[in-house]
Amino acid sequence: MFDKSEVEERIRRAQRAILNPNTLSMRFLEGPDEDPIGRELTFSMNSICLQISGSDVADLSFCDLPGMIASGVDKEIIENLVTAYIKKPSCIILLTVACETDWENQRGFDLAQTYDPEGKRTIGVLTKPDRIPPGKEERWIRFIKDEDKPLENGWFSVKQPDSKALQQGISWSEARAKEREYFGFTQCWSSLEFAYQQYQGTANLTERLSDILSALINKRLLELQDEPQKLIQRKVTGSLEPVAPLELSVNRWTPGSLSKKSQAVNEDRPEVVDRKVKGLLNKLTTEKFDSISDQIIAWANRSEKEKDGRTLIQVVRLVFENATDEATWSEMYARLCRKMMEQISPKVQDDGIRNPEGKHITGGHLFRKYLLNRCQEDFERGWASKESTAAAAATKASEDAKVAANGDEGEEAALYSEEYYAAQKAKRQGLGLIKFIGELFKLQMLTERIMHECVKKLLGNVENPEEEEIESLCKLLTTVGALLDTQKAHAHMDVYFSRMKELTKSPNVNSRMQFMLQDITELRECKWIPRNLAAAPTTLAAVHEAAAKDKEKEQYQRTLSMSRGCSRRGGDRGEYQVGPDGWAVAGSTQPRAPPKAEDLSNFGKINKTTSMSFGPSSIFAAGKKESKRDSMISCTGSMNMFSMLSQNAELANETQPLAKSSRPSKPQVRHRLGLRRGPRGTGGTNATQEA
Repeated sequence: MFDKSEVEERIRRAQRAILNPNTLSMRFLEGPDEDPIGRELTFSMNSICLQISGSDVADLSFCDLPGMIASGVDKEIIENLVTAYIKKPSCIILLTVACETDWENQRGFDLAQTYDPEGKRTIGVLTKPDRIPPGKEERWIRFIKDEDKPLENGWFSVKQPDSKALQQGISWSEARAKEREYFGFTQCWSSLEFAYQQYQGTANLTERLSDILSALINKRLLELQDEPQKLIQRKVTGSLEPVAPLELSVNRWTPGSLSKKSQAVNEDRPEVVDRKVKGLLNKLTTEKFDSISDQIIAWANRSEKEKDGRTLIQVVRLVFENATDEATWSEMYARLCRKMMEQISPKVQDDGIRNPEGKHITGGHLFRKYLLNRCQEDFERGWASKESTAAAAATKASEDAKVAANGDEGEEAALYSEEYYAAQKAKRQGLGLIKFIGELFKLQMLTERIMHECVKKLLGNVENPEEEEIESLCKLLTTVGALLDTQKAHAHMDVYFSRMKELTKSPNVNSRMQFMLQDITELRECKWIPRNLAAAPTTLAAVHEAAAKDKEKEQYQRTLSMSRGCSRRGGDRGEYQVGPDGWAVAGSTQPRAPPKAEDLSNFGKINKTTSMSFGPSSIFAAGKKESKRDSMISCTGSMNMFSMLSQNAELANETQPLAKSSRPSKPQVRHRLGLRRGPRGTGGTNATQEA
């Protein structure tokens, strides 16, 4: 909270919550600000914590404890609550006594003397001095003079604003001014000696508290320094009772780096293999490919001493999961698989897998079989969460419709369900699998026949296709289409694309899928050359080189643009003539005569070999003595739009009335010919006609 006015309300609500423990707390914190009909407790051992932060706030904890009562049901609860705080040696006891009640009813003094007999931590504070009955002032002033119930730190008297002043919003400075005014002009307090007046007011109390706190901190620091020495001394002298040594638990956590022996023993555990191989896969980049891939192969070769190849199966699973989840790096993971197939030890085998001849499949062939089996299982299963995708999408659509109907557009949108995120993950991994299969085919780990079977399966349902199948088909053809579209398989590809064209016209295919199919068709027509290169793994050196080329190209374009601009503006600065109208005509050897107003006889007859400029005396300034428009149009081309005006008889006839009358009557159609600059570098001038 940043508004002080909200603090009081929150404290009231929190107080109601702790005094009614059997009622749901949110009812008091969020419900109406009103007291319940019946309160369950009068006092509670629970406390309300108010944390105040600021640049000018001291790092202190202040506990406002309830007042001690002489009798009652809650007497014991209050005493236990107060005792729990004041018995701490680091606590300063602020003994507050209201002057409007009798001293005999104030039991806090006895409790403070019990836990602070020397009075080092206790300060007496008299409150509400303005409510002392007339004639009873001397009874309380004796406390200020230490004549009654003396304390080592003394008694202070303060006056705080009453409830009415607080409701009116009195400020802290105004309250302190009112306090000084009261003690300065009230007879019983202002007549005290100057030494006793130092115990009046909140400012004097605050200063005294600071001194006591500093002294207490210094004392406690010395005690804390001495406590270890005292414990050691007591241990040496044998005054402490013997303590049994700690026993090591059976399931205790032991870091693997403490002993090489334990680390060597734990390396074959599946969780260790998972952690190590995942760490290597996360570090795998194009630059570090050789070194990291060698380490991954070394972990896979640990299956040499296994009969079931479980470590190799685990490594294949981790590589496959990363490849499908990170489709951008599919090419690099395919290279890793190719290298593993070539370099895995031939001693790695699985007793349960044999070839048709009954011999064990070992080494790279076993790795390839594990990998292809996993790819085939996931491909045939498809996106396992597609039903959840549809359900989550339908739920989200209905929720959005309800929000739109209620007009709650300003509220923060609700988070998607867990099913939605699971479905999105399944979709990402499904498309990643398709791309990974294509990259394996590029490296000749899969045959062309397998690729055609995949395409046929994805195109099997033409009448009512799934969105998953169409998107997977487009992803697969984008990856391997150029390699499949050979002269040998050209007939097959034609059949595939004819079916895809049928899908684009099917009403059961949404527009997104139709556009995706059209993109693949256009890609084949363009000889499988994409418009934009897809993102692929690269090295840092290649990234820096590309950035340097882009910067060099940008600098060249900027220099070329500046040079063109200078040549366009400057031209041949040595050849120009100043005409009678005061304007310089570049590239002209003969000065031109100033045009006559309202003379359009030579309009459009432009010399093809010379440039012209329209100066201040424009032909459109008919009937005016001076023209304030300064416009200049340079013409360097040989032909422009004005030359067509003189050749068009209809336009020439329409311009005749302009020479006779500058303001035609209303029934007539008014034509206006305006000039505007043509595109830069064209050297032409354009004419527009407005009706």
